[in-house]
Amino acid sequence: MKRITFLVLTILLFSCNGKTEKKNEKISEKEIYKFLNTLLITIKEENIPVDSNYVSYDKVDVFKIIKNDKSLITEIDSIFSKNDLNFIKVQFKKNEKFELNQKLIANRVVIPRDTIIKFSKTDFWKSYYLEYGHRGFSKVSMPLFSIDKKTAIISLSFICGRTCGGVEIMIYKKVNGKWIFYKSIMNSAS
Repeated sequence: MKRITFLVLTILLFSCNGKTEKKNEKISEKEIYKFLNTLLITIKEENIPVDSNYVSYDKVDVFKIIKNDKSLITEIDSIFSKNDLNFIKVQFKKNEKFELNQKLIANRVVIPRDTIIKFSKTDFWKSYYLEYGHRGFSKVSMPLFSIDKKTAIISLSFICGRTCGGVEIMIYKKVNGKWIFYKSIMNSAS
């Protein structure tokens, strides 16, 4: 009888631990938007050259952007473990249908990705200016987190005209419960 009780308790203990680990590995909507809102406030404070409160979602895989640059791959490998990178790939695949939710974005107007795609099929800037005026906008990718949720990578673009814009891939670290800019691993502007 003692063996059966011990066996049942052992199974319950390990099954509970497994559920806890899987729950901790899931990135919640609340965590995603807390990070995004911190980022959007930070870029405004750093005077990124987007004279606008408009933001759109950019469905971009940051690792596809950097995979052809060995120095960037080396840098990513020094920041994220192999387990982190696998976890990040799973996050990206699981969130295929991610879109920015206006109700969860603070102090910004979300331009739906469908609208950006629709404008791209015509004279983009003519359509954009008619709808949103002569101000640019930011585009953010979905933030992707390390397993411990203390490091995040994101792509941020700013588009300020026909020949004005840039893209940056940034790393943030969570320090004392707050997201702090750590470093930019790629930055290009025109």
